[in-house]
Amino acid sequence: MRWKIAQGERANARPTTGHTWHPSDDTLFGITKIGVTPPYAPSGYQSDMPGFGGKLTDQQIWDALACIKSRWSPRAREAQSQIQKQRGGQ
Repeated sequence: MRWKIAQGERANARPTTGHTWHPSDDTLFGITKIGVTPPYAPSGYQSDMPGFGGKLTDQQIWDALACIKSRWSPRAREAQSQIQKQRGGQ
């Protein structure tokens, strides 16, 4: 399903109820840096999620992700931690 956001509205990262905790840290970083484009989405996929690599440094992206992750519930943090371990991360 594609969520359309009206122009001028801001997307909500849904820190406690959304699905942002499903991907690994590297995938979250990549999506934030280049947007929802291949390899993070199928070719031709339409998304309103832009990449921020031209506006933020890598460190700023990691800092923003750390801020979002700090708002996740303990259950979501633990689930994402397990996903991270399964994919070879820390």
